[in-house]
Amino acid sequence: MHLGADRLLVIGLRHAEPTENVLAALRSRAKVVYPNAVFMLGKMLNALMLDKLEADLSRINRTNEMVEAGIKMYGDDFPDRIAEGMSGRRDRPYVPVRVLLIRPSQDLGELAYDVIRRGKLKRYKGIMAYWLRRVIGATEEVPESDLASYVLFDPEYVSQLIDLGFNDAAAHHAELAELFA
Repeated sequence: MHLGADRLLVIGLRHAEPTENVLAALRSRAKVVYPNAVFMLGKMLNALMLDKLEADLSRINRTNEMVEAGIKMYGDDFPDRIAEGMSGRRDRPYVPVRVLLIRPSQDLGELAYDVIRRGKLKRYKGIMAYWLRRVIGATEEVPESDLASYVLFDPEYVSQLIDLGFNDAAAHHAELAELFA
């Protein structure tokens, strides 16, 4: 955006926002699950990495709303005038930025959990494989592993991610075509 981009394609890592039914099920499950340190570490990574994206997108949307309201209230030259007033320069006026956010349609932590649970990473002998097998074995009541979704590079998992990305992009074909038109 600092270089003048007026369109952004954002590929998110957090699956689509949950519906009220999903939230109710999560609340119910949380009452009986006592998360371990690894589970919490995965959630902490999500908070550090994914919540920043949400905040950035929120800030872009708010700026877009202000620019659009300014144009509506003060005329088409509002972006130039506000840029000049803020920085004394007219070389980079504020313009609305079109954002297309594509989120995975499935939870990546659940995908990682399933891959590890099914295959047990038997072909790997390293400490990470051992550790991930132990983590999954200790958290049967929580069918996800956000931490594993960050560190798992198993071909089966990567193949599932590629397929998921392809299908999710295909589901947003019209929006992608419009963004790049």
